[in-house]
Amino acid sequence: MKNLPAGVRKAASDDEDSEAELFGGIVLAMLAGIALIYAVMVLLFKSFFKPITILSALPLSLGGAFFAMWIAGKGFDLPSMIGMLMLLGLAAKNSILLVEFAIEAERSGMRRHEALVLACTERSRPIVMTTVAMIMGMLPTALGLGQGPSGAPPWPSP
Repeated sequence: MKNLPAGVRKAASDDEDSEAELFGGIVLAMLAGIALIYAVMVLLFKSFFKPITILSALPLSLGGAFFAMWIAGKGFDLPSMIGMLMLLGLAAKNSILLVEFAIEAERSGMRRHEALVLACTERSRPIVMTTVAMIMGMLPTALGLGQGPSGAPPWPSP
């Protein structure tokens, strides 16, 4: 397969076709989700800039996820795509918590820097609690523990 003649190429298998279709669907779901989150936040905050500030955490979270996958030597497969979709939701939720709290503190008369510091100190506990709860809820799935869809354990029995 390394030195094929001109005009000859490797035929795509059914698995490759379905994997490409699945990847395209996940990417479309991520983009649609980001667009809907942006639209809702524009209506919520009555501003076009504040939602962009909130959504600026998403590329950073995906960059961290790709870096962690590279460090761990993991491939880009269906579980990692589902994990990235959940990561986007978690990062957006955390950003909304921080920015919304800072906006309310600013409206009450605080300076911007003080409001940001207060938002980080006050909202760190709920952010850590929801993140840990999500990690613990998804850990069995990520590790492949428990029964598979057929009701049989995911490992062969002795």
